[in-house]
Amino acid sequence: MSKNYFISEHIHRNPTHGGITNKDIEITLTENGFIPIEFPHRTSYSFYSKCIRLLFLFRTFFTIPKNSNVFFQFPVYARLAIILVRLLRLRRNIRMICFVMDIDGLRDNDPKLLNKEIQFFKSFNLFIVHNESMKDWFLNQSVKGEYSILHIIGFLAKEKNILPELSYDIAYAGNLNKAPFLHNLSNQNSTIGNIHFHIYGAKPTFEIPTSKQITYHGVIEPAILPAIIKGAFGLIWEGYSTEMLEGSYATYTMINTPHKISLYIISGLPIICHEEMAIAKYIKQWRIGFTVKSISEISERIDKISEIEYKEMQKQCVLLTPKVKSGHFTMAAIHNLQIEA
Repeated sequence: MSKNYFISEHIHRNPTHGGITNKDIEITLTENGFIPIEFPHRTSYSFYSKCIRLLFLFRTFFTIPKNSNVFFQFPVYARLAIILVRLLRLRRNIRMICFVMDIDGLRDNDPKLLNKEIQFFKSFNLFIVHNESMKDWFLNQSVKGEYSILHIIGFLAKEKNILPELSYDIAYAGNLNKAPFLHNLSNQNSTIGNIHFHIYGAKPTFEIPTSKQITYHGVIEPAILPAIIKGAFGLIWEGYSTEMLEGSYATYTMINTPHKISLYIISGLPIICHEEMAIAKYIKQWRIGFTVKSISEISERIDKISEIEYKEMQKQCVLLTPKVKSGHFTMAAIHNLQIEA
């Protein structure tokens, strides 16, 4: 039986938003018997530590058994980890599997970086990507290979014990710098109707409006956020505009699966997103929320939702929760590549 390894960069981190995705994947792999490849002295930059890490790199390259599977999450951050990935690619008796977590050049509208990333992807032929839209994007860039779909990313936290009641309260959590539309909400009171926003995340570079319809809760540890998050629905929306997908962060959601979907599912919050986002397909297919063209539509849509319809959306979230919080989707994507764990 082949041995399974993964390059570990995240398991010791304590992220407050997007980085929790990477950490949870490493935890899931560890719990399923995958062997971490972790560079020693990771927090030290002394000459001695650098030498130890360099020796570790070469020893790892030569000692990983043939026919092994080595997983890595992209982007790879540490310089020596990048070198190790490139070196292991040269060993033809090892399968390298790329977990695509983000495409920074596309998200940040950086053509130079994007071209560099595409060339990197072309060095590999086994990929785990977020969804079918991301797979199609890769194929359109002539990145040939075998693809497995992740669908949604696990969230290893406790679910909410008491589910919320139907209301106009909407949660928004994550990296708020990706959501400058929040700054415009104070100018949208006439169009957001009865909605009350509950916002979670580190303070962004822009000012969060002061309004009776907006409550900023600050940073909550991801492990406990699902149990205490306020709201009857969870909103997935990025970019500058409340009326359309505007800006690179917003258009990126057309191929990306934000981690918010997992947070909202285990929190028992039916999800609201733009109808052109990649996750809109899952929201409709799994009946865990509804889609809109603009934020101004949300209040009227909630008006038309009955208690029975709302409870049915919640029920579907509850049914998905065990899979989300156990890393089921991660392991299913691995098994789809005919890899035993």
